[in-house]
Parts: sequence; C-alpha cells; structure tokens
Amino acid sequence: MSAFSFIIPSISLTLLYLTAFHPDAQHVAELKAHYQRGGLGDMTVKNVLTDILTSLVSPIRERRKALMNAPDYLCDVLKDGQKKARIQTDQTCQNVKRALGLLVG
Repeated sequence: MSAFSFIIPSISLTLLYLTAFHPDAQHVAELKAHYQRGGLGDMTVKNVLTDILTSLVSPIRERRKALMNAPDYLCDVLKDGQKKARIQTDQTCQNVKRALGLLVG
C-alpha cells in the first residue's frame, strides 16, 4: 500500500510517478491495468520508471559534464553573477539605510 492509496486506491506510488513522468499515457494505462490484474511485478514497473527518469535527467548530466570541461566559461558566469549581485545588494543597502534615516538623499 502506498502513501497515496487513500487518494487512488490500489495504485502504487511508482505508477503515480510513471503517470507524472512517462510521455506515453496509453502505455502507462496499460501498465496500470496489468499491474492491477496481477502478473506485473514491482521491479518491472520500477525499472520502467528508472529508464524514464534516467532519460529525463540525461540532458542535465550532459550539460553538467560539458560545463565542467569549460572552467573559463564557468568563472566568467560566476564573475558576471557576482557583479549583478553586488549591484542589487548595494541598491538594497542604500534603500535600507535611507529607510532607517542613516542616509540623506
């Protein structure tokens, strides 16, 4: 029994995740039906979910790998972010000081 059985009785949490992440709703419906009538084990369903989630995060992993091989680019991005954050922080500090009467103008 899953934590969500009170919402959707007799559907495993793994099948709920498949419903959320699998691009083929018809295939998920078939898996649910097979699971509910028996003969489809939890590991089979979990393996399908693992494959789907792996394919979803694969582009993120590839992007991370590419970025890790470009340290100069990463440093530039960090420096640019630091400059932007400094501008925002300075403006916020000025606003706070002005609101507290610590800064005239």
